[in-house]
Amino acid sequence: MSSDIPSSYRKTQRAPRSCRSCAARKVKCDKRLPCSTCIRQGTPETCSRELVMVRGEVTRSLLNLGHILSNKLTDENRRLRTALEASQVRSASDSSFRKPRTAQKLLECHDPLEEMVFKSPLPSQVSRHRRGWSTVDVPCRKPIELLIAYDKKWNSWVHYALEYPEFDQEHTQFMDNLEKGTVLSDCDPGWLSVYFSVITAALLMMDDKEAREILPAGEAMLAFSTLCAHWYRTALFCLEEADYMRSSTIRPVQAIAVLGMCFHNFGDSDLYRHLWSCAIRIARNLGLDSTQAPHPPTELGLEAQRRLWWTLIICEWLAVPYYVPQVDEGDFNVPLPSAESDHEGPHPVLYHIFMARTSTVYHRFRSELREGTRSVAEVVRLADDELAEVINTLPNHLQPDSGKTEEMQQLELTHPWIKWQRFDISLVLLHHRMRINRSLQKEWLAAPGLYDWARALCIRSAMDICRIGSPIRPRHTVDRRRGQLGALFRIIVASPTCG
Repeated sequence: MSSDIPSSYRKTQRAPRSCRSCAARKVKCDKRLPCSTCIRQGTPETCSRELVMVRGEVTRSLLNLGHILSNKLTDENRRLRTALEASQVRSASDSSFRKPRTAQKLLECHDPLEEMVFKSPLPSQVSRHRRGWSTVDVPCRKPIELLIAYDKKWNSWVHYALEYPEFDQEHTQFMDNLEKGTVLSDCDPGWLSVYFSVITAALLMMDDKEAREILPAGEAMLAFSTLCAHWYRTALFCLEEADYMRSSTIRPVQAIAVLGMCFHNFGDSDLYRHLWSCAIRIARNLGLDSTQAPHPPTELGLEAQRRLWWTLIICEWLAVPYYVPQVDEGDFNVPLPSAESDHEGPHPVLYHIFMARTSTVYHRFRSELREGTRSVAEVVRLADDELAEVINTLPNHLQPDSGKTEEMQQLELTHPWIKWQRFDISLVLLHHRMRINRSLQKEWLAAPGLYDWARALCIRSAMDICRIGSPIRPRHTVDRRRGQLGALFRIIVASPTCG
């Protein structure tokens, strides 16, 4: 037998795990087939491991072979299933009727607490009386400049509906025109809807002390909630005057994206969903989803359009309570936002990027559950692994416990928004990790010990939410108003899980 074995095989004690190409060039190989290096070089088909002689037998490393065979088998099953479905010819009597998808409350992670929080019987706080231009008051110039500066620092990286310093310049031109005698009703109502949305969100996110320092004495005498409601109603009035339902322009999309921070605070949860759907439809008509549009917007640059589009998608895919999104992952081809190469220090857009990645993982999870082609346990395991990868790749300043180091505390003095970004993204990631693993709750209750790994991850995430979210107090953790609804909601949902 030994004489039949070619003498050209190298003798060794263990089969090499690196591919031939990486071993020959003495570069690092990730030991997969094909490896990432060969894929980058465009030669995945040539990626293979060396045949060697180990203990008198010719062999090669079988690392990942089972995984590869499993993937090939899955692909083959999928191909055969598709071919079978395509070959089936429906009769004429059946062609007009299809069996509707069965509602699956478990798979939709139905949560009565969500309905209690967001479906409360409280009516909208906004007056339904028709407004006119005579009811619109433009605040003083200096306080509004401070509110816009607040938006630039604290809110702009949440909604990403504006470009700075362009919006500063637009506001300066607007105030100059008013001082020269321009009538408010002659101004662009679309831009005015953005303007009043920005100052509404800015005042809403401030604490009382900050607002008193910014607003004039006369306006400070008003209850801040009253002033916010007045500006909020004005933003909606200007939105209607822009006739956004009959035309596709970028301004209503910007205004709705900013108002996304305000709707729930004024009891307008239903209005939020309706307007958000309109914003997505208008954005698609304008080509923000990377499709060709007859009249693409010129008010925003390409990167700003991408960030605005991802704001719409993030809120659509992470909507609470959950509903089936009107946009799927295959409906658009928009790259993730990117940071300017010349930017020094941590960039606020990194928060937006990781929120986009989180929303993508959660949307895939929901879609897989609805498709039903995999077991719930498998879908949960895959989604949790993807979410763990998002958590592991967070930049240092967004890592949950990074604020404890002296170096990071110094960085937070220069960039105070870092603390809020870290707080919010930690809650979002933990909340969705808890929700993903809680999909197996009925199974682990019915068969104790079967899915202890999912139960442990769920409870650990819930406890971490309560730990980092319970001390909601001014400034050192999170502003007294900023993010209250989102943070309190996640704590409410997490508390029964901990119990």
